[in-house]
Amino acid sequence: MEEARSLDWFSIAVAGFPETHPQAESPDADLRFLKEKVDAGADLVITQLFYDNEDYYRFVERARAIGIEVPILPGVFPVLGAEQTRRFTSFCASKIPPRLDALLDKVADDNDAAVAMGIDYATEQCEGLLAFGVPGIHFFVYNRSRSATTIVENLSLSDPGARAAR
Repeated sequence: MEEARSLDWFSIAVAGFPETHPQAESPDADLRFLKEKVDAGADLVITQLFYDNEDYYRFVERARAIGIEVPILPGVFPVLGAEQTRRFTSFCASKIPPRLDALLDKVADDNDAAVAMGIDYATEQCEGLLAFGVPGIHFFVYNRSRSATTIVENLSLSDPGARAAR
């Protein structure tokens, strides 16, 4: 195993939960379990979806405080529809912030409008995460990459020169 891990294209990522895994006995127990996964050889953490960046920032702070030093990539799930977003967040016990909840209400019956709103919301979310200094961003796209592609274009991430000029 060690030999394979030395290859630059191979790494082990584990899941982290900024809002605590729904089956965890407590936030501290959940974080201790994450540390066990990292100590067992994880190279990075990819978080479960969240819609409030403050949850991610606190999660990183708490993880660093207990000695988790690997990169922690935020998992961003652009809204594709109001009903789907509410269903997914209920499955993983993630919260919908009041501002996003109000936006979802406005696009509840229009998936095209929901996708456009989701792109805008996720672009704003990613701008905040990049300003915070995240090591990268993981997009959950579920075979629907248009939103992520547009967000990357909005952030000028597809053209490093354009980003540097901002």
